[in-house]
Amino acid sequence: MGPGPQPLSPPAPGLFAESSYKEADPAESGGKLQGAGKQQHGTRLGVCLTHHDLLRTMGKDGLPSKPNIFLLLLFFLPGNTSPTTEPQYMVLLPFLIHTDSPEKVCVQLTHLNESVTLSTTLEYQGENRSLIDDVVSENDVFTCIPFSLPKSNSTSVAFLTVTVKGATLQFRSRKSVLVKNSESLVFVQTDKPIYKPGQTVLFRIISLDKDFYPLNEKFPFVYVQQNSRIELQTWWATDSL
Repeated sequence: MGPGPQPLSPPAPGLFAESSYKEADPAESGGKLQGAGKQQHGTRLGVCLTHHDLLRTMGKDGLPSKPNIFLLLLFFLPGNTSPTTEPQYMVLLPFLIHTDSPEKVCVQLTHLNESVTLSTTLEYQGENRSLIDDVVSENDVFTCIPFSLPKSNSTSVAFLTVTVKGATLQFRSRKSVLVKNSESLVFVQTDKPIYKPGQTVLFRIISLDKDFYPLNEKFPFVYVQQNSRIELQTWWATDSL
């Protein structure tokens, strides 16, 4: 039997993955999956994917795309390639969560031999929010739970707890993730690089999110000033630009 997967050191922001697949060294363990009076040691895996890779991995509809999920499965396979029928779990979540932005936490359960209750709770700014609390009867299930967080005054930490409970199976994972406010990219384009006195100034403003998608962002005011910092014209949010 060859050695099992070893922990990786991923960059942040990226993707954190925790799996219950066995390691060669039982001294190192991540999450625990308990059942029938025995304990199975898991391994904590860090997958080197950027935030953009996470979006491509999950796809628009929340389903994994083929190339990146194949890379994930290579890391999660045990040292031997023989099939296993023991219950397994996997939890995927971003290392960095942006406020006012759609995020996802994904849970995969395989080889279940009984009905279990899947619960996910998010602790943020002193509040506990239940993301999902469903009964799972299928042997294999992969689900992604969408969520978003409101803006905060500073960078903070949120705690995500995933719990699976059954008659003989029990699993609980609690992870901390960094939360930062979303920052937009603002581009201002003018129709000329240099203007002469009396010429009309034409411009447009484009706002993009961190993934370079257009934002419907409203600015409180826009002004044009000379090199001497004298304001020539100001448009307020109530004005028509």
